[in-house]
Amino acid sequence: MSGNFVVLEILLFTMVASAQEMHIGTISFFGQEGVDVTAIRNALPIHEGSAYPTANADRDTWKQSVRDAVTKAIEKAPTDIQVPCCDQGNILSLYIGLPGKSSHPVAYNPSPTGSARLSAALVKLDKDIDEGLLKALQEGRGGEDDSAGYALFNDPAVRNMQLQVHDFALKKEKLIYKVLAASSDPEHRSDAADALGYARQSKRQIEALVRASFDSDVDVRNLAIRALGVLLRAKPQLGRYVPAGRFISLLSSDRWEDRNKASFLLMTMTSTRDAQLHGKLRAEAMPALIEMSQFPFGHAYANTLF
Repeated sequence: MSGNFVVLEILLFTMVASAQEMHIGTISFFGQEGVDVTAIRNALPIHEGSAYPTANADRDTWKQSVRDAVTKAIEKAPTDIQVPCCDQGNILSLYIGLPGKSSHPVAYNPSPTGSARLSAALVKLDKDIDEGLLKALQEGRGGEDDSAGYALFNDPAVRNMQLQVHDFALKKEKLIYKVLAASSDPEHRSDAADALGYARQSKRQIEALVRASFDSDVDVRNLAIRALGVLLRAKPQLGRYVPAGRFISLLSSDRWEDRNKASFLLMTMTSTRDAQLHGKLRAEAMPALIEMSQFPFGHAYANTLF
């Protein structure tokens, strides 16, 4: 799926995993500088080709066995274990974060405590879009048009709903900004991050999305960074408002989702072949870039950043 929609990946994963058996195709590590990866591989209770559980409870047990094996092998716990969704053959990629020199925790924003909420209509519209996207993908209609600076899927029904979000964002811009910055409810903040991508394109919009890119909630971060990436695909000149250095730091995050989305955004920003940005990437993130360049196709955005 284009851009790795977080919510959509979860929905698709749930649908596929409940329908048929899935297997691990690749096991990749990040943050492994200075860590004995061979010892970890030898200790893991799973290997490439192992079945992945379909039941949620069994998945929790499965992940805990991976966590325990890593901890026993290097006497330190993994920083992250992620199994994002699958290719067309229902083959999964396992990502294990390690506490090596090429990894660091990110200082996220404090969690907001405000009472601001989006309207029930927009929350429902967001859920309807997720369901529509899932149906479209099942039927082979997953193409996306980002030329306007916000995502519009080719499926007519989904596209119509996304245009409704665009209309809502233009009319309720003040509320969207408030919810994204101050709401204590992470679901409303994530819906606001998505909706802000459809709002008026401006320096203010970009600044709010940049701040949300460091939200304490992973879904908010993912949707905010994705919105920035889609916007800059269509209008690369707006990249001057995006502090690239902050996102370069995410490339060495101890969380897989941060690395995945930061590399997606920076891939777009480096399309202009800015020599200064390329130099900064090489100086500050080369170990992380080398690690991520070895990720399976579809997640190896770092290949384009060298």
